[in-house]
Amino acid sequence: MGRKLTPTPAALAVEYGLREDKTPPRIKEDRALWRLSFAARGLFPADADPDAVFWKKITPAVEQSGGWSAFDVTAEDAEIIFLTNWAKMRYGLGRLAIAAERAERCRLIPSRCKDHPNQTYTGFISLCGWLQAEVGDQPIYLPCRKVGELLHCSPMTVSRCRLLAQKDGFLALVREDDFGLATEFRFDLRRFPRLRRELSKSGTTPTAPTALIGSQVVGDGTVRSEDGSTRLSVSQLPAAGTEEPGGESA
Repeated sequence: MGRKLTPTPAALAVEYGLREDKTPPRIKEDRALWRLSFAARGLFPADADPDAVFWKKITPAVEQSGGWSAFDVTAEDAEIIFLTNWAKMRYGLGRLAIAAERAERCRLIPSRCKDHPNQTYTGFISLCGWLQAEVGDQPIYLPCRKVGELLHCSPMTVSRCRLLAQKDGFLALVREDDFGLATEFRFDLRRFPRLRRELSKSGTTPTAPTALIGSQVVGDGTVRSEDGSTRLSVSQLPAAGTEEPGGESA
């Protein structure tokens, strides 16, 4: 078993690349490295040197996870595949997709869904919670079409989930969608023990979101991406399929 990954953007890219895949064995190598490249493309600055990213960031993280053998490829072949993928990819794994990955690993169950399960609303709350944890003290954006694609529901359903989440006290509206600016929200991280525990590891105490432009809600985390934005530890993510009941105010 490989050692525990250090909480870095490179570690997140490796973890994303090594996630369970049901593709045939003959294309496992390409799929895993494609996912790693895709994640790295989004987690590192657009103008980053891909050679430096591969050798100084990705390779050490891979070595901590068991080496390139986990990808069924040699380091030399991995370099060629990674650099080729990087050149082809204009965009990488976005924060919404990262939050969706985390939401699948640890579901945040709102109180209204404990007795009457609703997978769509639970998925929406989970995505919002992990997205807020991902961006730290920044507001979150929840575009209905994109979130709907991730949750496999219609944009109208996402719009209704946003309204219900505000009514339930999970989301606070920070800025309306006007003058071409996207609607901004903040999620109350205090509502779920799992998110509180993640933040407490960095010595941060989550506070109630305030519906004011530019309000500071949660302090910075212990992990930062290459562009300086705050992130939580990838290595602290729960195993796939676990659930975190919550929804009651602390």
